[in-house]
Amino acid sequence: QMAGRQVHYYPFASARGHDAFLLEDEQITPPLSDWLASL
Repeated sequence: QMAGRQVHYYPFASARGHDAFLLEDEQITPPLSDWLASL
């Protein structure tokens, strides 16, 4: 468990070359709109 950290799960993240579980406060992902546009 990671208390105080918001974790988002992108089911298509692994296909994009990223980990599926991404920490919000690390900001290592493109905006969600970019993810959706790439589908």
